[in-house]
Amino acid sequence: MGSALVDMYSKCGLVASAQRVFDGMSDRNLVSWKALISCYEQNGPVTVAIYVFRGMMDGGLEADEVTLATVVSACASLYAIKEGREIHTQIVKCDKLRDDLVICNALVDM
Repeated sequence: MGSALVDMYSKCGLVASAQRVFDGMSDRNLVSWKALISCYEQNGPVTVAIYVFRGMMDGGLEADEVTLATVVSACASLYAIKEGREIHTQIVKCDKLRDDLVICNALVDM
């Protein structure tokens, strides 16, 4: 339910509300992290999307294709090539993600 609320507030452009719901969640999973990363990537500040992504990774969760494409898009919009290259390195290390069309398109865009 929390992930759906984060997503709803994100789609309404209510970033602070999305963050509050996320902060109040006792059980955060990949879906909730992905919703918050997407929220910041779409609504700003985009730099926070990268910060949230790093927090997710530090928490031991493995990013999926959509999450990686979203954070690469955030890097592109910030001209954050260093961070984008670091994420590209992670993608290459995960053979299952390297040939994903969505990720490849995000990398080309960056």
